Amino acid sequence: MTQQMRNISRSPVRTNANTYTRGNAAPKIEHKPSVNRKLTALPPRFESFKQRKEQISVNNKKAIKISAVALTMVMLFAFMIFSRVQLDEINRNIAATEKQIEIVNSKNVELNMELNEMISIEKVEEYAVNNLGMVKVQDYQVVYVDLSDDDRVLMAGGKETMESKTVTRAADD
Repeated sequence: MTQQMRNISRSPVRTNANTYTRGNAAPKIEHKPSVNRKLTALPPRFESFKQRKEQISVNNKKAIKISAVALTMVMLFAFMIFSRVQLDEINRNIAATEKQIEIVNSKNVELNMELNEMISIEKVEEYAVNNLGMVKVQDYQVVYVDLSDDDRVLMAGGKETMESKTVTRAADD
């Protein structure tokens, strides 16, 4: 039976590509180079040490410029975040202050209403009559003064002079 297997394994086998192979019927896999692979150029060879030193200097300058730009961008971003945080804190303070103003205004209205209630005319009259012993004015207590006459000044010693726009009265005892 071993001889039969050898004959079978040596017999040609037809594959998908219409080719005959001996031994293994598995199709051959061809390796194709990847199309997406980028080929990078090898760094140029320098002819002298001076050229190499100049190229390193140029590369360092580029790296410093890139680093400076990156640092500037990071600083701007940090400043923007910091300013947003401060703005948010100020807005919260404004809101808290507005709330306090609202509370104080409502307390002011409440106290003004209480004050108006306490000093109404009726309350003042009641307090004056009951606590201070005051009475309402009577007609006989009212004295009217006529200022249409010329003004007179009564001086010490009984002299009387007539002056305009000067009013001095001595009370009769």
